[in-house]
Amino acid sequence: MSDSEDSDSVPLNLNARTRTERNSRQDPNEPKTDDFRRGQIDDAQLKLLRSGENSDLEIRCRERTWAVQKAILAQRCPFFAGAMRWGFQEQSSGIIVMDEDEPQAIDELLTYLYTLSDHINVLPIHGRRLRYIDPAIKVSRFIDADEKIRDRPQQLQTLANDVKHLSDVLVTADKYQVSDLATLAGQKIEKRLLAFVHWASRLEDMHARLTSAFSEALYFEHEIPPLQEYQDTFLTTIIHNFDIVTAFDDIEFIQAHPRLTREVLRDRNKALKSERQMRDEMVEDVPKSKRKKYTMQR
Repeated sequence: MSDSEDSDSVPLNLNARTRTERNSRQDPNEPKTDDFRRGQIDDAQLKLLRSGENSDLEIRCRERTWAVQKAILAQRCPFFAGAMRWGFQEQSSGIIVMDEDEPQAIDELLTYLYTLSDHINVLPIHGRRLRYIDPAIKVSRFIDADEKIRDRPQQLQTLANDVKHLSDVLVTADKYQVSDLATLAGQKIEKRLLAFVHWASRLEDMHARLTSAFSEALYFEHEIPPLQEYQDTFLTTIIHNFDIVTAFDDIEFIQAHPRLTREVLRDRNKALKSERQMRDEMVEDVPKSKRKKYTMQR
């Protein structure tokens, strides 16, 4: 055996023995350092966020605070990377105040930055079935969209609450330039809009309640560009599936949702105007000798 082979073999044996000794000193309830998998890493990162161990930065949002680690946030979010530069108040004070945002959305943002998980704290949608927590027995159940959901208002409210939470997450992620989280929240909003379309088109007297709930979830006090795509989908659904005249003839509804009413009626009038223009253009393409007969047929 050569000298080089001898020198290579010794460190390997020492390393193996060192790993064994190190793992034997660990808490038996904790995963061994050599046995980490992706899920275990996510759990460890989340535990670090929740415990605040070895933190060197504090984030405050209204009544909530998080003790976090600069190194993790700075490498995954441009906003935090900028705030940690020398000369910024946040860098010197060790405190970042985010009172303009929703605390739940900030928690989702931080959780994502620590774990990079695709989980957001909302109940999942499975096709045409909505999973919800039955308040009577505190367990998860499934409800088919074909059931008489008008007798189960908590499911409707759950769906609307989830859209509101996802909207907050999308807006917050976009604001702090975490594009993957914004995309993830948008995808989950889209799934719930599909459930909205299905329910509203199949159940009696449901369009008004769903429209009201979703408008509160999707429409903020001011325009927010990241939500525009989903607002457009929502408007299109209302215009094409509901009796607009009846739905928006309710004074209380108009007072509760003035911006939604304005945009729906504006888009509806725009669609009607476009339809008239197309009809007029079709008439103009018909020879004058046949135009009267053509318009009568139309």
